[in-house]
Amino acid sequence: MNTTLKLNQIILWTMIVLPFLYLAYLWGQLPEIVPVHWNVKGKADGFGPKISLLFVALLPLFVFGVLRVAQKIDPKQNLKSIRAKMPAIELIVTGFMSAISLFAIYSALKSDSPMSFLILLFGIFFVLLGNYMQTILPNYFIGIRTPWTLQNDLVWKKTHRFTGRLWMLGGALVVLGSLINVSLVTQKFFLPLLLILVLVPIFYSYWIYREMEHST
Repeated sequence: MNTTLKLNQIILWTMIVLPFLYLAYLWGQLPEIVPVHWNVKGKADGFGPKISLLFVALLPLFVFGVLRVAQKIDPKQNLKSIRAKMPAIELIVTGFMSAISLFAIYSALKSDSPMSFLILLFGIFFVLLGNYMQTILPNYFIGIRTPWTLQNDLVWKKTHRFTGRLWMLGGALVVLGSLINVSLVTQKFFLPLLLILVLVPIFYSYWIYREMEHST
């Protein structure tokens, strides 16, 4: 194992363990009933027992496990062919879930949640993942998995090239907006933009597939 890979593993497992350590540190300060859901304005609107935060702390480990298992059972074996990029993808996705877990645990102490951090986090996540999205080969676990991308490798390639650029642009807009006026972004633009980033690649894959069908 080379030095870079060792460093990646250290960072990865640190991000997995950190929510558990933080939860253990705050456990005595937490009330028996804690906020577990917040609206777009950052106001708590759902509550549950503090033991439920253990499941929140488990999220990074669960996501990491899914990514590792996916590489072993992928029928196309294409995830193995991008093995050099998988450590970075694991770091991005697991790191994002770790930050979400830490944010939720921290917010459990409060009735109001600092949405500016969450919005900024989502923007950075889309920028980073969008950069790697363009290089992901066809598989059944990671990427834009629609009936049309899974049926045609060229549709997959074009869809993921488009999605990568869209996510990087959308993520950059979210980051910029959160730094300029986070309340405006949160209340007016974030959810519509999130829907665009999620739904447009699906429709794009169908459109590309139909265009290729008509051209043959």
